[in-house]
Amino acid sequence: MRPAGEEWRPSDAEQRRAAEAAVAAAAPVVPLAPPIPPPKPTAPDPGLTYLGRIDQDGRSYVFLGKGADPQVVEIGSLVDPQWRVEKASATQIELRYLPLNEIRMIPVTAAQ
Repeated sequence: MRPAGEEWRPSDAEQRRAAEAAVAAAAPVVPLAPPIPPPKPTAPDPGLTYLGRIDQDGRSYVFLGKGADPQVVEIGSLVDPQWRVEKASATQIELRYLPLNEIRMIPVTAAQ
C-alpha cells in the first residue's frame, strides 16, 4: 500500500528490467554505407571527322569536318575554344579537351 496522494512508480529493479527489454527488442544499428561519389567528368565526343592533311611551308595542317562545316587547323592550334589538335599521325589525330585536359583520338581513314 502506498500513502494517500503518493503516485505509484515501478521499483528500480522493474525499471532496469524494462530498459534492458527495450534495448533487446530494438533493431540492431546498421552503419550507413559511405556515399557514392559522382562519376568523374569525361570529355564529350568532339563530333569531328578526319578529312585530310597537308604539309606546307614546314607546317602541318589537318582538315576536319564538323557537320557541313569543314575546318583547316594547324597542328598545335585550336579547333574551337574547347579542343586543340595536339598531334597527327598516319593512323589518328590526337585532340585535347581543354576544360578537363583529356585526350581524345580521331581515326584517320582513307579519303572516299
